[in-house]
Amino acid sequence: MEKITDKIVSELGINQMSNKLEPNAKIVLKYFALLYDDEIVEFSLLKAIRNRLNSELCNNIRKVTKIEAFQDGQDLVLAVYMR
Repeated sequence: MEKITDKIVSELGINQMSNKLEPNAKIVLKYFALLYDDEIVEFSLLKAIRNRLNSELCNNIRKVTKIEAFQDGQDLVLAVYMR
């Protein structure tokens, strides 16, 4: 999941600097962990993640200071830290 975290950070231009211990939001992407297996799916997955973040954060992606992706069973969970 570190690879997908790095790709999300790169795609969104996040600095990954936060002194918060708890994320402001956790976004669960149901069954997304099952889909992550090749480059074409990776591109689509990154686009879906970006769209979901825009939707959940009301287009306030600039306020994101750190993001972590981890797997919870079959789901992909994004821990989002904001300023």
